[in-house]
This record gives sequence, structure tokens and C-alpha cells, in this order.
Amino acid sequence: MKVVAMLGSPRAQGVSSTVARRVLDGARAAGHEVVVYELNAMNVRGCQGCRFCKDHDVDCRLDDDLQPYWKDLHECGALVVSAPNYCSQVCGPMIT
Repeated sequence: MKVVAMLGSPRAQGVSSTVARRVLDGARAAGHEVVVYELNAMNVRGCQGCRFCKDHDVDCRLDDDLQPYWKDLHECGALVVSAPNYCSQVCGPMIT
């Protein structure tokens, strides 16, 4: 099974990323394929409100670093999402 992880912390070695990586280590040890996306290190554009995805029933058409993620998301059997909580809100990279 493919396990996809979206790590949203702006700190690669932060607590939320560390906890998620432990979970992913367990998935690897169990023989699963693991794909990790570190959101803060990626070139990601926020939603432009163009409605292309809704009007054509497809993933986002923006040409950014999330294109491979959309493919992996459709193929995965498990999704791990982690992000720190700053001031009672999910961190900025994850909101984008």
C-alpha cells in the first residue's frame, strides 16, 4: 500500500514533523511504500478561484509542485497529514 504524507510544518525537524516521521517509519517497516511531501520546501500556489477543478471534475490545473501530490493522493491507501498549531490555528503553509 502507498502511504502519502503531507508535512506542513515550516520547521522540518519540528515536533509535528518528527511525530509524523515516526509513523512513516512504522509504515516502511511494515513494507508499505511511503511518499513524503514537505510543504514548506515546495513551490505551492494558493487557490486562484478559477473553478477549473469544479467545472471539469479534475485536480488543480496550477503548474506548481503539488502536481505529483495529486497523482499520489489518488493512488494512496493512507494519508498522513501533520502541521503544528500556532495561536489556535494551523500553520500558514498548511492553510495555503
